[in-house]
Amino acid sequence: MADDDVRMLEQNLAELGYTGFTVDNEFTEKTEAAVKRWQKNNGLPANGKIELGRVVFAPGPLRIAKAQASAGDPVAPAQEVLEVTGFRQSVSADIPAENQDLAVKGAEADLELPDGTRIEGTVTSVGAEKSSPDGQKTVPIKIRPESSPKLEKTQSGEVVVVLKRTEAENVLTVPVTALLPAEGGGYAVQVVKNGKVTVVRVKTGAFGDGRVEVSGPGLSEGVRVGVPKL
Repeated sequence: MADDDVRMLEQNLAELGYTGFTVDNEFTEKTEAAVKRWQKNNGLPANGKIELGRVVFAPGPLRIAKAQASAGDPVAPAQEVLEVTGFRQSVSADIPAENQDLAVKGAEADLELPDGTRIEGTVTSVGAEKSSPDGQKTVPIKIRPESSPKLEKTQSGEVVVVLKRTEAENVLTVPVTALLPAEGGGYAVQVVKNGKVTVVRVKTGAFGDGRVEVSGPGLSEGVRVGVPKL
């Protein structure tokens, strides 16, 4: 056979160290020899053939988080056998509800490692308010750390999340609820003028007290912006 499946197979074999062939769309005798070596090292019949369903190609590199089946266990169609995660670290935290104005998607945060090192991060998601067993109201957030050599080999651990409060003077602000996702990323707002609504792409700045600093074309003091009805 000769198609993109062969190319993906050869790419993955090469990444695993089974080489000796050219990575292309053609399954050759050299590809078959590499498959046999892979099969032998994994306790499979070394026949150079890969039956349908033996391998699954993921869209990118993944980390095995948990095995939900052991070698020799019977499995059924659609049964989950692995939990996987990406290689990009993510930090989860529950913050007091009274501080949730600091934790807006896109806001900056610092992550303090056990050795005292601080790494910059960005809030990527903010969940709904919830109550803990002791009655404390919290808001779950997730933070994406910036790339750091100290994190490359870290699979899990505890960090201190430091949310930043920024002061900004003489800036335009709108309610955080006025922000809309913009095409291609970023944010936009609806500008209401003379009964007409125009969507304007904006650049965000400081967050605080339920408002966010914005700048963009057509924005000035006193301009009305659209916000969802509660």
